[in-house]
Amino acid sequence: MFYEVRILDSEGKVKKVLSSKKLSSSYWGDFYDKIKSKSTSRSGLSKGKIRPSTKPGKPDQEKFDDENSLTDEG
Repeated sequence: MFYEVRILDSEGKVKKVLSSKKLSSSYWGDFYDKIKSKSTSRSGLSKGKIRPSTKPGKPDQEKFDDENSLTDEG
């Protein structure tokens, strides 16, 4: 929610009034433009593709076996 803004001159008289509706539409328009530009500028991701997620607490089994092998190799 945005409140009406009154811009005064040096004598204290109302010079300009910005309505709540105008402030809100301006803010949300800029907000969605910024979100849109950030989503299209992601590097390495194509639009519409979902990045595979890794679940926390589950290590990659191959990596785990290679780094923590219990065999004597030397």
